[in-house]
Amino acid sequence: MLKENSKLVLKHDNMREVCKQFENIDEHRFLNSCLENNYHRKLLCENTYYLVDVHAYSVKSGVSLSRAYKELLDITKKYMDTVLEIKLDNNTVWRTTLIYDLHYNDENCTISVQWNKKIIPLISGEMLKGTFSFYDTRMDKVPSSRRYLMGELIQRNLWKLKKEKFFMLSVPEIRQHLNMKDTEYMEYKEINRTIIKATLKDLEKNLGVKLVAKGNRFRVQFSYIAESL
Repeated sequence: MLKENSKLVLKHDNMREVCKQFENIDEHRFLNSCLENNYHRKLLCENTYYLVDVHAYSVKSGVSLSRAYKELLDITKKYMDTVLEIKLDNNTVWRTTLIYDLHYNDENCTISVQWNKKIIPLISGEMLKGTFSFYDTRMDKVPSSRRYLMGELIQRNLWKLKKEKFFMLSVPEIRQHLNMKDTEYMEYKEINRTIIKATLKDLEKNLGVKLVAKGNRFRVQFSYIAESL
């Protein structure tokens, strides 16, 4: 069960392909700082500039407001110019940008972004059942992008525990979701120690979700920790 004061963001499954391309945890914090104060189900307007929460980013990153502003501005400019490749369900690759335009004010340390209109349906509005998930932004306090992505993958599957006592993730699925190269984390024990177990601690600390994982080089089983009587 989640702790109080959770802040959720809505992401279509295709948005996960975008997030996999983020280079560090700061870029996940950037996206969440853009989204977490908006109503998820209302489609964002393509002509509106949306305020980025610089203060929230500064708190999560443990930096001053001025430094948070500078880091966020750099990331925003980057994703105005960076072309992202999104693999769709039919194996078509879609090339697009994340942000269309921005306003910023150095004196007030404020940034507002205008989203690429084709990205808007991936981060807001009504979506088909089974094509999206809600993610708790408190998980972007973790120190690495890989652990953040692992946390999202687990959150995406938590609903299964309402029907079954456990859910399974294959190791290839985990590797694909975390955008691992074939030369990275070649041994399961390395993935388990540095990512899976660490992420389970993150989930307990930040969301109050207590899980245990048992696995091997083929698959991993996740279940709730049984409460002691």
